[in-house]
Amino acid sequence: MRNVAKTIVTFSLGAIISNKDGTIDVKAISSIAQQFRSLLSYSKQIQITAVVGAGGLGRNYVEFARNHLRKGADLDSIAIRASRVNALLLASAVRNSLIVTNARIPESMVEVNHYLSDGFEVVVLGGIEPGMTSDSTAATIAQVHKGPLVIVSTVGGIFGDSRKEKGQSVILSKVDRSYLRRRIFSKVTEHVLDVKTSRILLKEQSKGMKVLVTGYPNILNATKNLLSIKDKETVIKGATRILV
Repeated sequence: MRNVAKTIVTFSLGAIISNKDGTIDVKAISSIAQQFRSLLSYSKQIQITAVVGAGGLGRNYVEFARNHLRKGADLDSIAIRASRVNALLLASAVRNSLIVTNARIPESMVEVNHYLSDGFEVVVLGGIEPGMTSDSTAATIAQVHKGPLVIVSTVGGIFGDSRKEKGQSVILSKVDRSYLRRRIFSKVTEHVLDVKTSRILLKEQSKGMKVLVTGYPNILNATKNLLSIKDKETVIKGATRILV
């Protein structure tokens, strides 16, 4: 059984390892695996769960099914299976970094918790339920375990339209629950924080969680800073804190 005092740090990796054209981002996979190893060396009191999205691979399969298969094709199941293929690739890279991780990709929360209870250092998974994104799946896991949540975005954070620097939007250092409530009713599509994830973070059970949005090159430093902060005012460079 794992040490119950350990902190479960949950990462949503979304489309990071599968490019828009469906190719695999080898550099990202290698970098993430190495940063996980460094993070585990930094603190012996954590375990990691990493939720991988379908990315470009999943989009290609879903688009094919939508255009060429008869109506009624189970698009959610196709996307979930694609995410599990991506997760298997990352799990293999993590294992090659001499980290104790799962050889089989879990298909339910029960399996995820089983691996954590068995003391696995990193548990990698793809989709679990239809209609759940990698962000909402990761937010659910983090909420259950009362641990930090790090959403790893291809854009590196949450951008604010009202703050400009040299003609470009800049990453917001912090957003709060009022921002999440606006996201639920907003018709604007964001790269991060889908409606379901925003709803999860607004629940009473999520209050007090440490939540961060950052980019994959910054996972190690941003997460170390997130683990060490004591108050809501601390800003983490190159990332957006979500104050829930």
